Amino acid sequence: MYVQNRGACTYYNRYVHHLHVSHTVTEVRRQQLRALRKWRRKERKSRIRKDKIQEKEKEEEKE
Repeated sequence: MYVQNRGACTYYNRYVHHLHVSHTVTEVRRQQLRALRKWRRKERKSRIRKDKIQEKEKEEEKE
């Protein structure tokens, strides 16, 4: 059993490559969900970081 929609969802493709090959659809789905959550958490963190940096730059420009 291999991950079927590997090309379809590109945004967690970078995590799909390290998922282990499993034998049931439910296992695959569980792994994909875990990968998706991990990706979303990372994205949120990086977005917060970017926002903070932008705010600092704006404040510096005002001064």
